[in-house]
Amino acid sequence: MPSRNTFVLAAAMLALPIAASASSPDAWAKFNEDVKTKCAEAAKAEFRRADVVVDPTGSETYGLALVHGRLKTEKARGAVLCVVDKKTGKVEIGTLLGKDVVRVMRPKPAKTDADQTDAAKKAPAPTTDDSDADAE
Repeated sequence: MPSRNTFVLAAAMLALPIAASASSPDAWAKFNEDVKTKCAEAAKAEFRRADVVVDPTGSETYGLALVHGRLKTEKARGAVLCVVDKKTGKVEIGTLLGKDVVRVMRPKPAKTDADQTDAAKKAPAPTTDDSDADAE
């Protein structure tokens, strides 16, 4: 008669392919785009143009995003938290977070390989002479 451990191992091996295929990269990309679209739509009353940053996997129950941008009502930036129920697709946004609560800034554009190569050419070469370091 097989031991209990054999049954546990067999059950784990059978479940492995199911768990591995449950969330493919394409499925996450589609879900993240859906969260981005729904959160931008839900927060459009607050912002002139909403920028949405999506948590790549969210929580177990919700897709999560931070929506930020210039406010429609005043000359300032703000942010709201957005949740999308993974089962129902229902969207909810939190209250407006102003500069008194969170510092909201537009992120710098990502550097390209060409930018990094140019920066390396302009940077001074590091010196390896440490003879002056102990003089102080």
